[in-house]
Amino acid sequence: MKKLLIIIPILFAMILSAEIYDDYMDSLETAFSENNIQKMLNISNVLIDYDSSKAEGFYYKAYAYYLSNLHKNALSFVDMSIARNMNVENEYLKLLINRKLKKSNIIQDINKAIIKYPMDSRYLNLKSSVFLGINKTDSALYYSLKVLKHDPRNEDALYRAGVLLYNNKSYSESANLLKDLFVIFPNKKYSLLLSKTYMKLGKYNESASIATSLIGSELNYDAFKLLSYNLFKKSKFDSCSSILMKMRIIYPDSSYPYTNLGIVYANVDKNIIRDTLINYSDNIFKMGNNQTQYIGDIFYKHKQYEYANIFYDHLSEDSTFYSNQSVQSMFLEKQYEKSLKILNNASNIKDTSDMLFISKFLGINYYCLKNYSDAEPHFEKAYKLSPLDTAIVFNLSNTYYMNHKDVLLIELLDSVSISNKEFSDKLFKIFFPSIDSADSVKTKE
Repeated sequence: MKKLLIIIPILFAMILSAEIYDDYMDSLETAFSENNIQKMLNISNVLIDYDSSKAEGFYYKAYAYYLSNLHKNALSFVDMSIARNMNVENEYLKLLINRKLKKSNIIQDINKAIIKYPMDSRYLNLKSSVFLGINKTDSALYYSLKVLKHDPRNEDALYRAGVLLYNNKSYSESANLLKDLFVIFPNKKYSLLLSKTYMKLGKYNESASIATSLIGSELNYDAFKLLSYNLFKKSKFDSCSSILMKMRIIYPDSSYPYTNLGIVYANVDKNIIRDTLINYSDNIFKMGNNQTQYIGDIFYKHKQYEYANIFYDHLSEDSTFYSNQSVQSMFLEKQYEKSLKILNNASNIKDTSDMLFISKFLGINYYCLKNYSDAEPHFEKAYKLSPLDTAIVFNLSNTYYMNHKDVLLIELLDSVSISNKEFSDKLFKIFFPSIDSADSVKTKE
C-alpha cells in the first residue's frame, strides 16, 4: 500500500510534466506559425532548461536563428537537435542552413537525403533552388518540374518553373503553370507575371484584362506599363497615349511614359502628344541624355526639325555629344553655328564613314556662313575620302571659286575628268563659261 502511495504522486508528476511540456510545445508551434522569432527563442530556452534530453527545444532555437540569419548559431543548435533525435525535419533544416552558409558539398548532401526520403518533395525543391542560386537554370527547371510531379500544388516550384520557362521563351508552358499557380495562390505578383506571359504570346486582351485588375494596387506602375503596351500592340493609340499621360502625372520622374509617348507619336502623328513632349521637355532633360536624344530622334524621323532641335540644342551643351541626325537637323533649320558646335564635339571619331560625314558638313556649314576659307580644308578632306562623290566635288569646286583659287579649281576639274568627263565638262561651263574644257586651258597655258 505504501509503495502504491509513493508511485501515484510520481505518476501524477510525470503526467503533469508531460502536460506542461505539451503546452510549451503548442505555444512554440504557434510562435513558429506567426514567425515570432523572439517568442520562439524564449520558449525554446525554457524547453531546453526544462528537459535538455529532448530535441524540440534545440530544433526550434536553430530555426529561430535560421530565420534571424544567424546561420552559424543555427547550425550549432540543429546539430544538438540531431544528436538527440535524427529525423527528416532536423536533416532538412540542416540543409537549409548549410545552403545559406554556402557549403561546397550541399548538392551531395541533398542527393543523400533524396535517397533517404524519396517521397519528400522538399528535397527536390531545395535542389532546384540551389541550382538556380548558382545559375544552373536548366537543372533548376528540371528539378522544379520533378517536384510538381510529386506535388503539383507546390507554390515555390510552380513559380520557379513558370519564371524559368518564361525566361526560356517557352511562354505557353509558362502560362499553363502560372495559371495553376494563380488559381491556387491568388497573389498579385503571380498575376503580373501571367499578364506578361500572355503579352509575349500575343494574347493582348487577356494580358490587358489582368493588367487592368492590378491598377491601384502596389503593382500599379507595372500594371500601367503592361496595359499601355497591350493597347499599343492592338493599335489603340488614343487609349495607349491616354494611359501614358496618366502615368506621366502619377510618376513624374519616370522616363517610361515619355519614351513611349515618343513611340506612339512615331506611329501616329498626334498634336497632343507632340505638345506634351515639348511642354515637358525640361522633365525629359532631367532623365538624361539617352532619353533626350531618343525624343529628339523621334521628331527628326518625322522631319519635324524645329522640335527635334529643342532636344538636340540641350544635348549640345555636353561636349561629348554627337550624332549625325542632330547635325543635319540643325543644318536643315539653318542653325549653322549650332550644327558646327555639335560637329566640333566629334574630334575623336576615327571611323572613315563618320569622318566623311563630319568633313562634308563642316564644309557645308562654314560655306553657308560665307566662311569660305574655313570651308575649303574640310571639303578637301571629304574629297580625299570620297573622290567620286559628285556633291563633294561640286562643293569643293564652288569653294575654290569663291576663294578665287582658279588654278586649284582647274586642277580639280582636270582630275575629275579622268573618271567623269561629262560631269567635269559641266562644271567647266559653270565656273569658266568662256572656256570649253581643262584641255583648252592647258593649251592656253
